[in-house]
Amino acid sequence: METGLPQEFMAGSRTYRLVPFNEPDKPSVNHHTMLEQGHREQASMGEEHGQHILKCWRQLPPEYRDHQIVLVFPEWRGSPGHIACLFWFGHELRLYWTPLKNEWEANFYLVRFIASA
Repeated sequence: METGLPQEFMAGSRTYRLVPFNEPDKPSVNHHTMLEQGHREQASMGEEHGQHILKCWRQLPPEYRDHQIVLVFPEWRGSPGHIACLFWFGHELRLYWTPLKNEWEANFYLVRFIASA
């Protein structure tokens, strides 16, 4: 996890946590490592959570935008072999379909649902 990044964030009345899946000594990992980490950390979110965060994106910490943090939703599937990622485009968070068989870099994070208020 990048130093100084808030680990938890609010989206509407829900609390989420960033879950890194890269190993400290590796700049990127393959999709098997990312998926295994998601299941191990209970951070393999799908469309319902992704859409909710996308709807409430203005509440996300500005540090996420400043560091170009990408939120990964492995259970939100698009066309065959693609999963949903929320990328920063300027000052706005947008949905982008990313090939699952990708090299996943250190600024990509899984998301774990913590609680609803």
